[in-house]
Amino acid sequence: MNAEEAKLIAQCRRPCGRDDSDPVISEALECLRGDEALMAFVAKESELDAAIAGCLRSCEPPADLRQKILLGARVARVPRWYQRPVWLAAAAAVAVALPLAVKFWPGSQAPIFASISLSDFQIATTKKLNDGPKLQRMGNIDEVREHIAGHSKMKSVPVPESLCHCPGGAVGCEVFYWNGQEVTLICFNAGRTGTVHLFTVDASALDFRPHDPVYSPVNGWHTRTWINGGKLLMLAGSEKQATAKDLEALAVVRR
Repeated sequence: MNAEEAKLIAQCRRPCGRDDSDPVISEALECLRGDEALMAFVAKESELDAAIAGCLRSCEPPADLRQKILLGARVARVPRWYQRPVWLAAAAAVAVALPLAVKFWPGSQAPIFASISLSDFQIATTKKLNDGPKLQRMGNIDEVREHIAGHSKMKSVPVPESLCHCPGGAVGCEVFYWNGQEVTLICFNAGRTGTVHLFTVDASALDFRPHDPVYSPVNGWHTRTWINGGKLLMLAGSEKQATAKDLEALAVVRR
């Protein structure tokens, strides 16, 4: 597999690393990993996918959407027409419109899309770090827990014990809202790894819950995202100081 093939294959990945265990996708990512420019391209494609998904979720479907979808389905069953470019374009339009139709269909028990996607969350939180979070300065983890208990609806968050034993301890925390979801941010001085940042949001807000930890570089940050106790946790460290191994070690729950 050459770099161009790997680049095309990587563009076919679904969000949140769902396909990363697929042998072909895995081989493509491994092929690209040594090229910073290509990895930056892949990251930019992921950001674009997240932006498109966000736009789709905010779209109000047209009143005649159902009729158009049903008409498209009838047309698609005519075998001799399926190769015509105009009908291929129509099929693509139906593919885009169908999730919206399911989301807004009268009588639906629940929308197909939840409030946020994992990639949306990663992009928004790392952008917040780049813009500068508004931290309440704290002296230790006990003060942080007390602050969250008094200012957060969650009352408590599952902080990995390894983070609690960072060389410089807890730096501060912030409770804020994004897309209608309460998010907590706790920052720790991790010594040579630099300052690391732990974001927490209720996992029920996600459209997809990863079964395994997801590692990805976003906006100049290495991130490790995982589910614990019904919460989505994302640990972020600067790409200049923290590695994926550093984040893995800090996310370990000691027994």
